[in-house]
Amino acid sequence: MSRQRYFSKVYWHFTGSPEDTDWSLIKKPADLRAQGKRPKRLSKATDILCKILESKTLLATCREKLFRDLVTDEFCCVCDIPIKDLTTHAPYYGKVAIGFSAEAVYRAGFNPVLYLSDDNIILGVASDPIGEADDLIGEADEPFYTLEPSENFAESASAVESLGYLFYGSTKAFFGENYHYLKFTTFDVNDDHSFYREREWRLLRDFRFAVEDVEAILAPKSQLKKIRDKLAKNGYPDSISLLSWEFLERA
Repeated sequence: MSRQRYFSKVYWHFTGSPEDTDWSLIKKPADLRAQGKRPKRLSKATDILCKILESKTLLATCREKLFRDLVTDEFCCVCDIPIKDLTTHAPYYGKVAIGFSAEAVYRAGFNPVLYLSDDNIILGVASDPIGEADDLIGEADEPFYTLEPSENFAESASAVESLGYLFYGSTKAFFGENYHYLKFTTFDVNDDHSFYREREWRLLRDFRFAVEDVEAILAPKSQLKKIRDKLAKNGYPDSISLLSWEFLERA
């Protein structure tokens, strides 16, 4: 039986993300280029990959500012990007990536990011978001919040209080501390105008993986020998697919 092909069985982590970037100012990939941000040098991206392979750890060093003083905990991330689409991400994150098996990602506790548009978000405004909410979680007979569009979400007085609660009609979902998995972006038909197409997954701790969890590595031909030597030195199986970026571009 055939299966849906809009998601992958391999989750990718690029090692060339631009440095010294204020991600709170970045709402879409095109903003990186507009601010003159470029991927790390190829040699540095490869060195980072080799450190990941040697330590068998993807470090949780990323944070994201949602608005005001609300900042996520540190996380590491992977992306659910079908292999045929990886080349379109190179202008922003470089040409070096490591692919982990979906089973390893699920087992480690990664969760998918929920992408929201601050232009279109609907906020529920509660009279007592802290006190009454505890009593109402799980009840769905009537909407607890009055649904109101926010003209300026980032400046809304109730934004922090309301972020933990999302309502669709009378269906209630309590987010609480799970705001760490929210990401604000724009939505657009152009590829470089939305982070939504990256389909990011996050883990709020270091990802310590086994050698068998690595499915594939992607890098330009000039870097493959260095990576191959690192794999052999650290006991990785020969079954790992080592793909050249040039092959991916031509395939």
